[in-house]
Amino acid sequence: MGAVPCGPIFIALVPGIGTCGSIIATWAYLPKFAPCYMPGNTLNVGATTLAAAIALLIMLYCKRENSLRDAGKWDRCLEGLNSEEIAAWATGIHLLLHSY
Repeated sequence: MGAVPCGPIFIALVPGIGTCGSIIATWAYLPKFAPCYMPGNTLNVGATTLAAAIALLIMLYCKRENSLRDAGKWDRCLEGLNSEEIAAWATGIHLLLHSY
């Protein structure tokens, strides 16, 4: 199977979101706030904290999903499928097949 159909959108979206930080920093690190630059540093610490919290939540979600899969809680989704469909399910191809 080929690449994800919306891959180019995500490839363009990530730098676009990353560029927002430099635009905001232009107005957060003004000379009038020297030498401490409190607004800029506060935004920097806040954004870093938010990113760490989101990463932690994603990690906890993945651990929970993996424990549910190991316990067999997702087996109901595989009932009635043949081995080829189960292999597609395991690789995530089912998401592409059912997205259209």
